[in-house]
Amino acid sequence: MSLAAFPPEILRLIFSQPTLFQSHSLSSTSLTTSLTTNHLPTPSSQTAPLLLTWICSSWRHLALSTPTLWSSLSLGSLGTTPTADLPILALFLSRTADAVPLSLELHYDLPGSSKPQGLQAALAEQRQSESYLSGVREVAKLVIPYRERWKDLTVNVLVLGALEPFLQALAFGAPMLECLSVSTKYSGFFGAHHELDLKRCPRLRMVRILSPMVFFDRSMPVLENLTSLELLFCQSQLEVLSWLSCAPNIERLAIALYSAQPISPFAVPKLTLPHLSSVSIVCFYGDCDPGTLLDSLTLPSLFSFRLAMSEVMRDVIDHGVEVPGVQGQGRWMHVVRLLERADSEKLTLLSLPDTPMSPAELRRTLVLARNCRHVVLGGQAVTDEILQEIEGKNGSADGDEDVDTDSSLLVPKLLSLELHDTAASQ
Repeated sequence: MSLAAFPPEILRLIFSQPTLFQSHSLSSTSLTTSLTTNHLPTPSSQTAPLLLTWICSSWRHLALSTPTLWSSLSLGSLGTTPTADLPILALFLSRTADAVPLSLELHYDLPGSSKPQGLQAALAEQRQSESYLSGVREVAKLVIPYRERWKDLTVNVLVLGALEPFLQALAFGAPMLECLSVSTKYSGFFGAHHELDLKRCPRLRMVRILSPMVFFDRSMPVLENLTSLELLFCQSQLEVLSWLSCAPNIERLAIALYSAQPISPFAVPKLTLPHLSSVSIVCFYGDCDPGTLLDSLTLPSLFSFRLAMSEVMRDVIDHGVEVPGVQGQGRWMHVVRLLERADSEKLTLLSLPDTPMSPAELRRTLVLARNCRHVVLGGQAVTDEILQEIEGKNGSADGDEDVDTDSSLLVPKLLSLELHDTAASQ
């Protein structure tokens, strides 16, 4: 039976499942040219929904009367400019119904080019910076009137000035917004900044901020639905704690600290986050000691923990090098204490490639993390003695969890061990 023989209701259902429709109705060549790494479809005359409007009058009528077909799209990832994308964006938005949630990806950060080394380089690479900025603003003018129907919004641009209209729109409310991702390719840590106001975005489940100079609004209400938070270019450890204080149900946290100086333990709230199972912290530069941040958290469901610190921080502990503003010189027990407060039996992945521990502290960490399957280690703390305790103690070859293991062995269920720049001879 051909697709034309199906009732309109069935056709509408098929058309609304792009993967199913494409795999059964389009050539492999069309698929190859239309698929991208984006989560949302990129408009093309070779794919739905535009293709549907050119096959026959009945299919065109059906496509135009199915607003969900036009409610998700990704622009810019194939190298198009904001100005060039205005007509197709306006077309898609005009064909959605008033109640249909919108999912939009706007990638205007020069895909495929090298990372700009400064503002002038970034704007010169675009060649016509004013045209670029005005084009992004025109895109914003089209998209912002639909903010009450935003469900997923991704905006990747060159500079904060291009991002600003979208951030300002959030303060007026996006009540259906569930996933927010914003980034700027140019990462200057100076100039005007923006406070992210999400008070009128109560449904947020995921927030991803890959831009400096975008800061937390301290009047933020509790975001009950927020489960995933990613903050890159984060300049304040207190800001991280402020976010976590407003996200009691968070499950995944990934942060990268840039010159986020240590905080006083007296200024830090104690937080218990019962659902936070995956934590990744990357510290750049020597003044990003996250010890107090770790000491403030109790994570009973911790499943995956990654901590990467700068080489300067390792020098503080390993060689006694003093760095202004760095606390905790001497012993560095913060990971040990974190695991002692957690249910370390649940921990499966542990990554500590640069953490400034002593061998004794690392050994204590591995004792607590004895159920880990995957471990990444590095630095002066990894000695021959520790590796000898780990070596060959991987349980059964087929991963049988019931195999007998010597309780005195380190990480007896280990399946993989990755080493970086260790002091060990083997």
